[in-house]
Amino acid sequence: MDPFLCLDASPNILGMLDTNIAPTLLYYSYIPILFLSLFFSIFLYTKSHILQTRALLSISIIFSLWILNEVLQWVAVDAWLVHFGWQMSALLQVGLVMAVVYFVYVFLRDKIPSFFHLVIGFCSILPVLLFLPTHYNVTSFDIVECQSSFGTSFWSYVYIIQIVFAVFSMFRQIQKGNQFPGKENCSIPRSCDLNPSWSIPYDKYGRRCNFNL
Repeated sequence: MDPFLCLDASPNILGMLDTNIAPTLLYYSYIPILFLSLFFSIFLYTKSHILQTRALLSISIIFSLWILNEVLQWVAVDAWLVHFGWQMSALLQVGLVMAVVYFVYVFLRDKIPSFFHLVIGFCSILPVLLFLPTHYNVTSFDIVECQSSFGTSFWSYVYIIQIVFAVFSMFRQIQKGNQFPGKENCSIPRSCDLNPSWSIPYDKYGRRCNFNL
């Protein structure tokens, strides 16, 4: 079946993309940060395959997919492809927020979330998965403007979920920050390492330690 092209598009790459229709700032603001985030996270992951670097890598991958999806909505000329990009927006946005929350959790606690927390996260994203391909997500598609219209109820839930998880993430950071040990609680075997250059002991939070020997 021949692709149904958007009426405002003039493909100039492989008959599938129209790079002239998108604002130039889109490429300068999205593309560099995509490569930087992937490079930084992959670099850290190759240095150490710990839980935190794996979580950071998952953030950069989902973030990159979200950026590519946003760019695709601008430059794709196939109406079905553009419509698919609009449909996937909710899943990528919620997935990105949940990946950030997961990273904050493993960074502060140095362990994966409990089964209870994982179930809560899955149940929260389950409505997004179920209603993603329905008219509750994308109600219509404007072939002239080549863009979709979002469903009010579904996207209200998507925004609420993102806000709830973002608030939860900030709350966990503040809560954990209030529990940071003072200098008097540092010890060599538990939280301090000697800096090889200056031989100054620091705890894992970057603060100078006093030894309890």
